[in-house]
Amino acid sequence: MTRLLFGLFFGWLTVSPALSQPFLQRVEKATPPERIRLVLYYFDSCRAVTSQQTIAFQTLNQLDALAQRQRDDMLRRYTRMLRDTYAKNGSNRTHRQNAQLFLTVAQEAHANGDEQIAGACEHFAGLYYFLSEDYGRAFEYLLAANSRFQQIGYDHIPEIHRYLYELAFNYYNLHEDEKAIALLTEATRYPPFNPNLHIQTYNTLGLAYARLHNREADRQAVASYQKAYQLAVTYQDSVWIGIMRGNLGNSYTEQGQWQQALDAFRVDYRLVLRTARITGYPLSTAVGIAQAFYQLGQLDSCRYYLEQAQRMQRLQVELPDYSKSFQDDLFWERYYGVARQYYQTTGNMKRVARCTDSLLVYQARIDKRYRSKAASLAEQRLLIRQHQAEVDALHVGGQQQRLWLSVGVGLAMLTALLLGLLYRSTQRRRQQETLAHAERQRQLEQEKQQATAERDQARADLNRFLENLRQADVPPVDLPRTDAPQPNLRPVQPDLTSARLLTDDDWRSFRHHFDRVYPDFFWQLNQQLTDLSPAEERLMALAKLRLHSRQMSQMLGISTESIRKSKYRLRKKFGLAGESSLLTLLTDSESSPI
Repeated sequence: MTRLLFGLFFGWLTVSPALSQPFLQRVEKATPPERIRLVLYYFDSCRAVTSQQTIAFQTLNQLDALAQRQRDDMLRRYTRMLRDTYAKNGSNRTHRQNAQLFLTVAQEAHANGDEQIAGACEHFAGLYYFLSEDYGRAFEYLLAANSRFQQIGYDHIPEIHRYLYELAFNYYNLHEDEKAIALLTEATRYPPFNPNLHIQTYNTLGLAYARLHNREADRQAVASYQKAYQLAVTYQDSVWIGIMRGNLGNSYTEQGQWQQALDAFRVDYRLVLRTARITGYPLSTAVGIAQAFYQLGQLDSCRYYLEQAQRMQRLQVELPDYSKSFQDDLFWERYYGVARQYYQTTGNMKRVARCTDSLLVYQARIDKRYRSKAASLAEQRLLIRQHQAEVDALHVGGQQQRLWLSVGVGLAMLTALLLGLLYRSTQRRRQQETLAHAERQRQLEQEKQQATAERDQARADLNRFLENLRQADVPPVDLPRTDAPQPNLRPVQPDLTSARLLTDDDWRSFRHHFDRVYPDFFWQLNQQLTDLSPAEERLMALAKLRLHSRQMSQMLGISTESIRKSKYRLRKKFGLAGESSLLTLLTDSESSPI
């Protein structure tokens, strides 16, 4: 993967320009647009002018004199921009300082009515903000510059291929593949900035198509890689030839075209081996060849290239590459995946088990990296959205450019929300659970208050009933307290002062109110004392109210003597001696004298 992205973004800065003739002579003979591309490329890539200000300014003076002779106003303006922004080459400067430098020059150019130089400086300011990970400002100025270029007309910007590519590549880094594809496709319509960037445009276009994972996109990816390969051959760039054959091999592998994949991988393999001791061995390419041989049924060749990949991995030069550990993980995941298939086919189940264990370990590590990267991308897009929202708020009613930016902000926000869904889902779920818990607590509190109110009303009804008995010259009785809340009680029937248990209807009405105060009494009674008659149940209920025999007789419409005999028979039936309270027959019940 490192080799797939070799030279992307600022990779072309390190390539030395071809100097088949003196630079100034080449500039003088070139057309005006070509002059701009030559000069900008030279001042980006020539170490002499980027490291020594004296040489650089002498060259700029010569270019300015050439511009005056040729009456080339565009060259004169670009020469001035290079002079004004030369401080960016200082070794101690930060990316933010360079961004501010270009913005200062952009403001001066805008004040002088030079929108082309203002746009170029805003573009470079955006690139430096991107490098400093200030993604909001980066896209603010990159898109502002692109808007200026559109108003001027892309055809009038000599180096527009470069600007479109760099904007597209930043979108590619944020996995905004469709935007990157649109910009890269537009870039191919204009003269290339330099050979290296010409190849990279089609390579990055292929990589963006490949990430879309559909049939048409895969076809477009292959076409883009083939175009990049043709350009690499035309420019006689063996490094890019190898890279493009490797990318083609990967595309053919994804599509199951194993013979085409094998042919592409072999070219990449041979080219990389030439400088392997310096630039690194073709480890992944070797595994790709092994996989293709396996699918083609050539198991001996598959084993050979698996062994070669493992051998070269031990010889691999430790390069100062921040992504090397990740590339190693990707290599071993692919290696163990192919090796497991090979050993399973050859019947070596012990090796299959080892490969499976290793494969799971590397897959887990890679998945963790991808999740971290997805969260990072979501965070970057959120930063862009937040910054652009602030910019939009400050420029309400502005130009069409800012309207377009607001649309981009909305798309970035939607994409960021989708990519960040996994990260934020846990937090949302906890918030929902907290709200649901609070709602349940509120409902339980309401039910508790309602149950308490109904219980108090029921107790009041029974007390009025007992007060009625007292007025009938019956000794007063206090109802025992029951503090436990009784949920789900029905509305209270208001009047018990006329209650008599002479009929079944009287008993049902009384029991309804009794159950509201003592909801578990009859359930406990039937659980602990079986075979009770209806009359005995009534007697036990009145005993629970701590009523004396005289009070019971009034309620039941029978004599006091009948009450005593009924109590006696009930005690005898359940083996209760003497004058003990009937409630002692029930465990955990309050006893009262009868």
